[in-house]
Amino acid sequence: MRIVSVGVVVLHLAILTASQFRCPYGNGFFPDLYQCDKYYECRNGKPIEHLCDDGYVFPVKNPLYSRCDYPFNVECGERLELQPAVPSKNCPRKFGIFPHDTKCDHFWQCVDGKAILQRCSSSLVFDPNSGECSWPQNVAGCEYYHINKLTDQDGENRT
Repeated sequence: MRIVSVGVVVLHLAILTASQFRCPYGNGFFPDLYQCDKYYECRNGKPIEHLCDDGYVFPVKNPLYSRCDYPFNVECGERLELQPAVPSKNCPRKFGIFPHDTKCDHFWQCVDGKAILQRCSSSLVFDPNSGECSWPQNVAGCEYYHINKLTDQDGENRT
């Protein structure tokens, strides 16, 4: 009996949260005020709550589209909350592009929790702030990556 009561309270709170959102226009897609990966689809002034897939966030761009995107492409501003992560090996979230732990020129592309190892073109390193490969001097912690990589195991420089 107690489990049913707790479930009813949780369901009531979920409905209350969605019902507190007020559609700014009758139809469209609008961000949650606090959670960057939550948004509302308004139909005839009635909000329907949605969550982006784990790893994506909702941009405040155009209310005509409901397109979630990578965090490095979206300015969340004060919307700092996110849904709980669903991590897997090499993937902090189910979807996204994440740096490799030890190799600046490698990164993980995660698709539905499956990690795919990717590599930047020669002389470039992965920049987690932009989700792109960039010059080493532009990426904190990777400024000397390729120089250090040229040093062989005996400690002699091959440049």
